Amino acid sequence: MTDQNDTTTLAPAAPFWAIGDVHGRDDLLDAMLARLMPDGLPIVLVGDYINKGPDSAATLRRLMGLAGNDQIITLRGNHEELLLRFLRRPRRFARAFLRFGGRKTLTDFGITELPEHPALYQCNQARNALLEVMPELGGWLANLPYIWHSGNVSVLHAGADPDAALADQKPITFPWGHPNFLTKPRKDGQWIVHGHNPVETVEIGQGRIAIDTQAYHTGVLSAVKISAGNAEVLQLP
Repeated sequence: MTDQNDTTTLAPAAPFWAIGDVHGRDDLLDAMLARLMPDGLPIVLVGDYINKGPDSAATLRRLMGLAGNDQIITLRGNHEELLLRFLRRPRRFARAFLRFGGRKTLTDFGITELPEHPALYQCNQARNALLEVMPELGGWLANLPYIWHSGNVSVLHAGADPDAALADQKPITFPWGHPNFLTKPRKDGQWIVHGHNPVETVEIGQGRIAIDTQAYHTGVLSAVKISAGNAEVLQLP
């Protein structure tokens, strides 16, 4: 078991940055990328770019605009998973998407006439309106990976089964998490950098590095630089 804040066993193939959940705080994401990109190191975003915060539309436009930049690795969170399901099958998944903050994202795109309890045809209309504004959104979401690896460090959104090799797990586990992820340390020497589970400050220990400091609520977006034996935390503002 790794003691709290003991990072001596961290061994990525090369240094990289990971950024926590953004949730519509495009202003903080802009500032964070401005700080990190000049280093030239890979920058991995753990997912949950939309819903809750003030500008999911601008956040999506920024990240989609960076899709051709090999320095930026944009992972899929559960909120992106819900948005993709809504785009594919709006009648089935609209209510779940709205319940998790999707109405705020639609509003950011100017789609404001959806009632509190929409009928099925209104869910279709909202989906169609979103795709009219951003027709490439579905394809971009579908191509977001669930996990990224470097040496003995993996980055994913929510969690994984601590008793199973990552390669043996269904990828859909990673944006939603696993019930034992936060209570049982891994024994395979693999470190997991993740968001999804809110923390007041970045937490490091037992093979996990939690970096979701609820930027939409606290105004603090966190990142961590992972290098051999070291985890360096950066928080903005």
